[in-house]
Amino acid sequence: MGGTVRCYCKYFGVRPHGLTLVELLVVLAISAVLLAIAIPSFSSMLHASRLRGAADILMADFRLTMTESTKRGDDVLVSFQRDSDGSNWCYGLSALASCNCREANSCLINNAEHVVRGTNFAGILATPTHSNYWFKSRRSTITAGNVTFTARDGKQLKVLVSGYGRIRPCSPSGNSNISGFPICP
Repeated sequence: MGGTVRCYCKYFGVRPHGLTLVELLVVLAISAVLLAIAIPSFSSMLHASRLRGAADILMADFRLTMTESTKRGDDVLVSFQRDSDGSNWCYGLSALASCNCREANSCLINNAEHVVRGTNFAGILATPTHSNYWFKSRRSTITAGNVTFTARDGKQLKVLVSGYGRIRPCSPSGNSNISGFPICP
């Protein structure tokens, strides 16, 4: 055996192992079709996940603001800033005075900056009904309104706040609906 390997496949009726060019092209074509079907679904799932994340953090911050207001016996607020188209947005928590989340150390709670930026939720627009949501410690009330988060694909998620501090998410009916959330009133 001098280093050459002979294939006796034709004598035993066995085909040599490997792929032909045609077989490889068929596999690539099928993969491309499956990928083309999966990408829009993945994109929609990614937008819905970002919407849920933005809404969850805002609801947690509203609850934190209510807790801080009760604990301090003073008013605490959530201040929004955004561009006119809603794409560049942020909000911050502050005691007693409105704050600018675009300025360093402007939004402080317990001597720590508390700011959430829209850049953490790429492609999500925020539209609050008010620029400031005041939590009043005396009556345990808040400025009633909502914040609407909108994804690039048109899906929406709202965070509703009642005047008595009930905070809940909802999604509008129709094409902008996200399943798993109650329909907005």
